[in-house]
Amino acid sequence: MQPKMTSSQFFEAARNGKLVGVQCTKCGQVTCPPRMVCQECGTPEGDLVEMSRKGVIRTYTVTNVAPSCFKAPYVLALVEADEGPWLMGNITGLPPEKISDELMGKRVQIDFMEVDGDLYSDGKGIALSFVPLA
Repeated sequence: MQPKMTSSQFFEAARNGKLVGVQCTKCGQVTCPPRMVCQECGTPEGDLVEMSRKGVIRTYTVTNVAPSCFKAPYVLALVEADEGPWLMGNITGLPPEKISDELMGKRVQIDFMEVDGDLYSDGKGIALSFVPLA
């Protein structure tokens, strides 16, 4: 079985401003990042889809001890994309000391940011980030 999209292809699409998932042809759920099988029903049949890059913050935490590729403190969040998958990334544009529970349920634009490599990577990478919408 061949993957619909490799990790390298996913991150290359992200560098080009595209968030890509796999929509299951059996149950209709979208899995992102793409995997070999649907995360909902386990079927391997699906089609690549470009996602809207919009979602809602479901939970967050302020991180004060960071891996070497991030600068603490920063806000890490789980966002439910409009297409269904939950994605983890950093909230940008808001200082961590200004964060409150009012952030939960807020709409965001899903974006991407370049991160420095660490001891276990082969250089710069790309990570998801979330920009709260007004």
